[in-house]
Amino acid sequence: MRTLKSSSKVGLVLLVAGALALTGAPATAADEYPGKPITILVGFSVGGAMDTAARLQGDVLSKILGVPVVIRNVPGAGGRNSVTILNRSKPDGYTMAAINLPGQAVNQVVRGMKPDLRSFTWIGRQVSNPYFLQATTKKGMDQWTSFKQMKTAKKPIKAGITGTGGNTFPISVITANLVGYPVDFIAGFKGPELITGIIRGDITITNLPLVKRWTTAVQSGEARAIAVYLPERHPKFPDIPTGVEQGFPELGSASLVGQNLYALPPKTPAKIAAVLEAALVKVNNDAKLKDKIEANGNIVAPLSSTDTSKLIGDMIDLVGNNASLLKKYVK
Repeated sequence: MRTLKSSSKVGLVLLVAGALALTGAPATAADEYPGKPITILVGFSVGGAMDTAARLQGDVLSKILGVPVVIRNVPGAGGRNSVTILNRSKPDGYTMAAINLPGQAVNQVVRGMKPDLRSFTWIGRQVSNPYFLQATTKKGMDQWTSFKQMKTAKKPIKAGITGTGGNTFPISVITANLVGYPVDFIAGFKGPELITGIIRGDITITNLPLVKRWTTAVQSGEARAIAVYLPERHPKFPDIPTGVEQGFPELGSASLVGQNLYALPPKTPAKIAAVLEAALVKVNNDAKLKDKIEANGNIVAPLSSTDTSKLIGDMIDLVGNNASLLKKYVK
């Protein structure tokens, strides 16, 4: 094989240098992105709604970007573990996280969690998780059928909630405050235990994500769906009225809907964030993927990075406006 002489090598170096001078700076990590596997942090256990959506979306994202996408579950502390890990990760685009809101807004505003959620590089939405109010139909228990009726309660209504780091907590507390019904919150339930509590009459009401897993008691007649927190009725559950229909427009706000949003570490380069944002839009516009996720009741709708950041700010403001009330239940 013929080799280049020394003078030829020098000429080649000069030629490359000249080309770089004409085309701009040398290629950077952002220009070559992505070049290795991407990890999605999920702050909850395998098999949950967030985990399932991340795995389905990760498969499509991998095909779009041409690199493996790995799901890493870091359950614990109501999703705070993933927030902490994301904040400590390199801002190179190879670690992102699905973060549950408004639950994490409570951790920030009420518990003083660091960092400020607004410092992350937000790139879009995973899914929306509309919540709905469910009431017991057990004989001998108060039978609530509407918000208007609940406002007439003579004694506090027993409301079951999960831990104070999940979305059920802020949505339940803020809803009770907005509507104005008296309430006693009973904390510490796991998701399935809330359904059992409603059926047995241990609790009178609870707020749950409007997905098939949580509508079983309603379908069997052991519970009653009073309202869903959406501007309009959910297409898969059209018999459940909205809070807006019952005279409470605030209950149709996106800030009061459970939102799983995707974020990158603070100070991630704009070029890298833009690549992932564009890829996520393609992912969420994939018809087959959308059908799989929405079959359970979640809503898939792309959200720009700008609108995602605004939604974060709105949620933090909503929690802040109710901080004194929420602090009563946070130890």
